Amino acid sequence: MKLTLKSVLLVFAGGALGSLLRYFAGAVLINNFVALAVVNLLGAAFLGWFNGSAKAGKTQFTAAGSGQFWAVGFAGGFTTMSGLAMSYLFLSVDIPAALGYVLAQFAFGILVYIGAMKLSSGASRGA
Repeated sequence: MKLTLKSVLLVFAGGALGSLLRYFAGAVLINNFVALAVVNLLGAAFLGWFNGSAKAGKTQFTAAGSGQFWAVGFAGGFTTMSGLAMSYLFLSVDIPAALGYVLAQFAFGILVYIGAMKLSSGASRGA
């Protein structure tokens, strides 16, 4: 990706939207650990769907700049690796539980990403 003012603005705008939605998700879901899991899994699903659609040639996701806005900006702003790291610190009084929580987030995130990508690319082919 070439660094231009347009690409920086697209990533910034997408990140702002994603961060705002993550904030509201945290406000609605009172438990921070549940909110963290929900936004990270939804973000993984969205990114998988986006990448599957782009790979299959769906036009709404292959337009110039949409990847910068949606995949890099929005998904990056919506999901939170720093929140996951902080949850590990807060749970670190019980190391096995903290490690299990973090590993479960990664494992489920990968599965959700792959599933959404396959669903998206299959849907665009009419399968």
